[in-house]
Amino acid sequence: MKTVYRSENKKEALPARHVFLVASGKGGVGKSTVAVNMARTWKQQGLRVGLLDADVYGPNQAALLGAEENTVPVMREGRFEPPVINGIFSMSAAYLVDSEVPLIWRGPMVSQLVERMLFQTHWPELDVCVIDLPPGTGDIALTIAKKLQVEGAVIVMTAEELAFLDARKAVNMFQKVEVPVLGVLANMAQSVCAHCGELNSLFSGEGVKKLCDEQKIPLLAEIPFQKPSVISEPPAAETERLAGIYEQAANTILSIAKKQARRFPKIVVE
Repeated sequence: MKTVYRSENKKEALPARHVFLVASGKGGVGKSTVAVNMARTWKQQGLRVGLLDADVYGPNQAALLGAEENTVPVMREGRFEPPVINGIFSMSAAYLVDSEVPLIWRGPMVSQLVERMLFQTHWPELDVCVIDLPPGTGDIALTIAKKLQVEGAVIVMTAEELAFLDARKAVNMFQKVEVPVLGVLANMAQSVCAHCGELNSLFSGEGVKKLCDEQKIPLLAEIPFQKPSVISEPPAAETERLAGIYEQAANTILSIAKKQARRFPKIVVE
């Protein structure tokens, strides 16, 4: 018999204490890199962490995690066993589709794939599950927001005006589907000079401040520019500061989630 986890509001639920969406209104802001680094940070804090790559048109989490190219989830009783990469339980379309083949699917088929990765994966009991959403406010984000019980969303954006306009749409979408927005992670906020360590702004504009003030949501962290790398690589000297920033953001997100007035509904097993 299939075990179904369901919240009191009848949305399906994962066997996780905390489920967080990582979203962005537009592409190119480093959302996937931020998502994998948040997962890594919670794992390093001793938590049991899952990472679902819902960005099915550009599934990069397998590569960012350091998975081997031929990684394929094992099937058990009709459900996927999530590959464990560097201690993180993961599920991605990259495990199911050839990396050189574009996913040319319409919305309903894509939504079915996402639901299968969510609800037909044998997730273990997790402390935190991070879900990397695709950019924008399309079918996948709506499917997950409407069907899955989540604790909140984190918006990843950069400072320029266009990022602000698109991030605002993402915040408005979450408000309409009653998903709390826990805060903003300002990515690529500065670049670090390799010679003197001085911080320099990469983008002009005050889009991040504008969004936080307008929507009354907190700025969780300002993350300097970083080169994407698999998490199995040893940290370079300049990443020590990044690790501290991510750790502070991870702690703040958990703290905000626990203080949410709209409490995470009780999960029942059917």
